[in-house]
Amino acid sequence: MLDVMTRRPAMRTLKEFERWLAEGLRRLDDHLRERGASEVEAERSRAQLEALPLAGLLAFLAGAAVSADGGEPTGHEWISRAAASASEGEELSPADLEEILWDILGRRHRPAEILTDPQLRRRLLERLIEKALAEANVPVTPEEVRRIAALLETGEFLRDFGSAAAAVVSVLPEMPLAIAGDVARSPKHVAQVTAALAADLGKAPAHVAAILSDLRSGRTASYPALLTRTLQQLYEIATLEAVVATLRAWLDPNNETVRLAILLYARAHGLPLEQGDLDAVLLALDAENPDLGPLLIAAWDHLEARLGPAGLANVLLSLGAAEASERQRE
Repeated sequence: MLDVMTRRPAMRTLKEFERWLAEGLRRLDDHLRERGASEVEAERSRAQLEALPLAGLLAFLAGAAVSADGGEPTGHEWISRAAASASEGEELSPADLEEILWDILGRRHRPAEILTDPQLRRRLLERLIEKALAEANVPVTPEEVRRIAALLETGEFLRDFGSAAAAVVSVLPEMPLAIAGDVARSPKHVAQVTAALAADLGKAPAHVAAILSDLRSGRTASYPALLTRTLQQLYEIATLEAVVATLRAWLDPNNETVRLAILLYARAHGLPLEQGDLDAVLLALDAENPDLGPLLIAAWDHLEARLGPAGLANVLLSLGAAEASERQRE
């Protein structure tokens, strides 16, 4: 569940990105009420968006540009076709592979909890990703399949911002990480990030000073562990500009790995996203003019017109709640 979106006690200070999102959601709320939505309906819509993990939020925003005609499969049908194709030559049945892919993309279970053998897990995950993208008519290179599998295998990408950032850094250490530069803004921030690094690295304190030096200068490196606590802490202290710059780097057309991972997640939950649809989000992520309201409104209106009110509600419920996504299997 996206930490950005969870409900907090009133006295807690919102992070900059939370404020940005909250203002955008307020604009959407006003728009829905102007269209005749009741207070209960508008609040329900807001709650559905607040429940989205980061990948779900980005997928929803990209919905403003969705142009697929709806004829191609998504959701359970799409996963079933990918599993059937991936089962050729495998000992596992299509039903078994379908359950594995649904556990990862639908229920957001960690792959290691489903398949304990790391070699088997990676091989099957790569095969399922390749076939799923083929079913969506998306060309992909073997290297991209490997990177997407590594991203999903962390079990962190389909969660909140800090977790997703940790996953991206671990798989794509060359990716710019603008939130890393904010660590140098005060001694307090240095101390906070140092403590988080020590917690992440466990028995490898010798790495703390070297990694901290990288982070303070805004660089990334091949880290020896998945730095989830560290990236969560960096997000806590990051400026809006840094968070937006980080997201823009992830959604850049040259970064197929993150874009395709979001596409996989969206299609698993019934949203026929295409790679180009994410460009609308990239254009809207402007820290100099941080107004998310127009894109939230455009995505809502466009998807509601395409899917209908009930269809949009079901997609949002599925994108946001792993346990609720089981409904697509009924």
